[in-house]
Amino acid sequence: MSDVSKFKILDKIVKVKDTEGRADAIARYNQLLDKMEKEFEKVDNNFLQVDNKFTAVNSAVSKINSKISNFINVVTDFGADNTAKTDCTEALKKAFAVQDAFIYFPAGNYLISDSIKIKSNTYVYGYRALIQNSNSNNMFINDSDGTIGGYNANSHITIDGL
Repeated sequence: MSDVSKFKILDKIVKVKDTEGRADAIARYNQLLDKMEKEFEKVDNNFLQVDNKFTAVNSAVSKINSKISNFINVVTDFGADNTAKTDCTEALKKAFAVQDAFIYFPAGNYLISDSIKIKSNTYVYGYRALIQNSNSNNMFINDSDGTIGGYNANSHITIDGL
């Protein structure tokens, strides 16, 4: 057998081996691709689960926000002065005019010059807050309609921490 024939045979063997190697490489590539697709499906499912959880959380937050929509900070919402340098009676009257309110007094001193009427279903909370009335003996009074008086005029009024 001549050297040329040997080289032709070797060339065919290399081509066969090369073809087999390519086939193996393609098979391994397809296996890896399948694995990656499955992993991406898992990731997509995880994102869907997270998205569903965020949707549930957003729904819960919306419900909470609707329940605390009447949360009032007398300083930031109505401009009450908590330094006792200026009278904040009018700001507090506006805050207490809100029905079913949760009224918050941030720390500080509040100067008022008239009684503040409180409606039913009002919760008043202050932390390290002091209200000083310069002209009246009563700081807070029941917001009666004039026909019903005493304890029957309004109900569910709580003042805490003042």
